[in-house]
Amino acid sequence: MALSNKHEHKPLITAFVPTYNCEKTIRACLESVKWVDKIFVVDSFSTDHTLEICREYTDWIVQHEYINSATQKNWAMELIQTEWTLPIDSDERFEPGLREEIMDHLSKSDQPDGYRTRIKNLVWGKWVKGCAMYPDFRIRLFKTAKGRWSDREVHAHVIGIDAVVDLRHDCIHQDLIDISSELRQFARQVLVWESKQYVKEGRRWRWWNVTLRPMALFLIYYFRHGGFKNGFRVFYLSVYHAFYSFMVYTRLYEMEIERGLRK
Repeated sequence: MALSNKHEHKPLITAFVPTYNCEKTIRACLESVKWVDKIFVVDSFSTDHTLEICREYTDWIVQHEYINSATQKNWAMELIQTEWTLPIDSDERFEPGLREEIMDHLSKSDQPDGYRTRIKNLVWGKWVKGCAMYPDFRIRLFKTAKGRWSDREVHAHVIGIDAVVDLRHDCIHQDLIDISSELRQFARQVLVWESKQYVKEGRRWRWWNVTLRPMALFLIYYFRHGGFKNGFRVFYLSVYHAFYSFMVYTRLYEMEIERGLRK
């Protein structure tokens, strides 16, 4: 579909997509950004059909060893030369209408450093608003020269962006598709990335971290954030938050034994 004349002189945009074994979601992701000038896929050596699908949309595919999300993304940013970068994860897709909204913004002379969208998290195919899941704002378009990811092992966010404008259209995130994939991701995240981040921050294991903290988290997410109104999906998420915290601190306890800090 051709752009209107007001978009004739639009600045160039690269959609940046990190991938790894995401054949179930990558097509919808790439379909939602195929209107950009360039699509840049950085793959962590997928073993399924991810790359075959990606090649239908772009020739710019690079494989790079994965250490953590921030390291991977910041490495890739050095290869992007367009004025704007649009990062999107392989299990996300943008709502229809985002293209025209972005083009309208970029046609103006005065630009902020970045734009952000709200995230609609889908759990088993249904949009979940409770459990503090919405609105969940994330920067999804920024000036390439400014944006980078924070130095975190996990849950890194875009930094270096001062002025930000909110977009009307949302980004849809397939947060949970099946429990088997979720548990595999959970093991990697808890046992590797999150525990490393806690050590980096100087956190230590304490009894209340595996007793009071998980119970408090469940109560906060399920009752304070309205989870009890939203059926089993949000009950599951509330339990997940509590269990996640319990397992991270359990792994931290184990690491303290390994480091000789605890008998």
